Amino acid sequence: MGALVQRFRRRVCACLVATPAILFAMPAQVSAQSGILAYILGVSGSPESQIVTVVNTSTNAVVTTIPVGKGCGCLVDAERIVISPDGSRVYVANGDQTISIINTATNTVVDTISLGRQVDALAIAPSGARLYAVSGFPYPPAQLLVIDTTTKAIVTSVPFSGGPHGIAISKNGARVYLSIGDTSGTMDIPRIKVVDTD
Repeated sequence: MGALVQRFRRRVCACLVATPAILFAMPAQVSAQSGILAYILGVSGSPESQIVTVVNTSTNAVVTTIPVGKGCGCLVDAERIVISPDGSRVYVANGDQTISIINTATNTVVDTISLGRQVDALAIAPSGARLYAVSGFPYPPAQLLVIDTTTKAIVTSVPFSGGPHGIAISKNGARVYLSIGDTSGTMDIPRIKVVDTD
């Protein structure tokens, strides 16, 4: 991967490797024999804009580069990019309070969700029906935004105190776990918040 980063000459911030299921949704020229595709989130340009580079991991060849939204002005991490369980969509949190949706069959941005809040991390339900976005700005309060992936609308939000660090979903989709730093004092003390999805 180091050689790959050097070749791009861009800051590679996060890498999402698609499951084999995604390959069957791709055009004919990218078949299962071509290997697993990696969706790499990075930033490029000034002011920084985010890009997703699609790489064939069998050949290390770049399939395409997809412009998404504005960068956040800092390094992003793997929690800012997620793939749907069926491999048909990739969701990218941008620095301009939006989420870009990539169709993996065409490797193009097919929709953008405007939230009006900065997104720090994303997670998707095992069913693919709900996208969870953790937002720490504007603060207070931080919020967990629940998005319907069909309508692209926010169906509910859960406020919480502290600065969000990460998010995870239980295997059955019944609970969302938030990693939160308690910013009320002089030290950032991590804690876990558990949210029932029912």
